[in-house]
Amino acid sequence: MKRIYKIFSLTAIITALLSLTGLSQNAWINEIHYDNFGADTNEFIEVVIQNPGSYSLADFAVLLYNGNNGALYDTKTLDLFTVGITSNGYTFYYYNYTVNGGLIQNGAPDGIALSYQTTVIDGQWLSYEGTFAAVDGPAAGLTSVDIGVAEIPPQLPNSTQSLQLSGTGSNYSEFTWQLPAAETQGQLNNNQEVMPVGIGEPAESGLSIYPNPNHGSFRLMNPFSEEMLVSIYSVYGQLVNEIRVKSGDNSIALTGASAGIYFIRFGSRDGKIISTERMVIY
Repeated sequence: MKRIYKIFSLTAIITALLSLTGLSQNAWINEIHYDNFGADTNEFIEVVIQNPGSYSLADFAVLLYNGNNGALYDTKTLDLFTVGITSNGYTFYYYNYTVNGGLIQNGAPDGIALSYQTTVIDGQWLSYEGTFAAVDGPAAGLTSVDIGVAEIPPQLPNSTQSLQLSGTGSNYSEFTWQLPAAETQGQLNNNQEVMPVGIGEPAESGLSIYPNPNHGSFRLMNPFSEEMLVSIYSVYGQLVNEIRVKSGDNSIALTGASAGIYFIRFGSRDGKIISTERMVIY
């Protein structure tokens, strides 16, 4: 029985780790400039990755596809990209093709995919000026999704403008592609804010933290009848502590915690995430 139990336990651990790995590549194409008035200038692509320190950048790749024949014509791994800012645990990377002697094809249509370990990340096989199916590379057999905006007349921009996502969110689907605007290579886009995954409104769950801000000692009110799993993360997505709290009022102290913003994730016994709240230590 002990041997069977160990086998089942090891299997559960491996399954959990694989599940975490599959869910953890929160990355997307965030900004594109592929055409402008006059000679092709300043053509670039920007990618955002949440918690990039958890991966090797060489495992991510931006793939360029020709819409005329569906073929892959360029591949650049993210370790070749320039590093921009980090905001709420998301880091921005960009690669300027014309500066580095390359070009992004001008469409009608053409496409861009983002892959991780040679597999296209969900939702990251994109095209502009139409859709088409890839015939080779990681996107082979998949049909692209048109981003819905393009650098064509009368929106053909100058060389300092780009197509970019705007809105507030924590993953690609929560943002919207916009018509050409002032470029923001390596920075947050115009009217864009990235938030840690799972941020919710306190009123939705009834969970409360007080005082907030605090010096690392605080009380947590759990309104549910069952105990909750509480995971505390730094603003960079690093797990600081994980504890179980009983129903009702709980006293918590984060010994030695540095001043900054933290995110407290509440989950049930079955692993369902109930809410994530922001807390400030000063």
